[in-house]
Amino acid sequence: MTRILLVALVTFLPVLGATKGYADINSTERQTFTIMSQSLSGVLAEFGANFGIPISIDESIRGEVRNMHGDYTPKGFLDALSRENSIDWYYDGTTLHVTPTSAQRSVVVNFAKVSPQDLTETLDAIGLADSRFPTRANGDGRIGIITAPPRYVELVENAFALLEARAPAREGPGRRLSPTSSILIVRGDSTQVWRGKNAIDAPPAPLAEDAGTPPDL
Repeated sequence: MTRILLVALVTFLPVLGATKGYADINSTERQTFTIMSQSLSGVLAEFGANFGIPISIDESIRGEVRNMHGDYTPKGFLDALSRENSIDWYYDGTTLHVTPTSAQRSVVVNFAKVSPQDLTETLDAIGLADSRFPTRANGDGRIGIITAPPRYVELVENAFALLEARAPAREGPGRRLSPTSSILIVRGDSTQVWRGKNAIDAPPAPLAEDAGTPPDL
């Protein structure tokens, strides 16, 4: 099937209306996408309209898509746009979020008794995990970092906070979470250390290549 998103100075073909609301962004079927000349934000907006999903496009996104033609899965098409235009996309199950790659944020996590797998499995269980943004951990797995688009980092923060809040109620030999574990949230020049529901402002620690393994929070 051929899906023509936008063609300069030409009205949309009937195929757009015929497929609107019925396409699946997770489909593995390859389709033909053709774009002659259109703004990047316009292409993204039309993609969301064709797939019947809300789309949030960062207002700083600029650029133009010219002479793009090929067979892609829906996510493959978004990946192709991302590679050519330095953007990130993340679908949270409801909304497609598109932001500049420069807007990525990092979260440094002190897992203590919570392994990276605990957090990943929780995100996966609720359909929010994305293998493109893995948790990188140090040798003993106690300190990890996730670098991802803002919406994904926000969901990681929320999931971790909920796990922390529930930790005191979990008992028995299978308990793996601890109320003493922490998450360090880095936002530009500010840093917050989360312990359960409580946030403590702290200045960002200087980084050095020879700093060694970060201390426990």
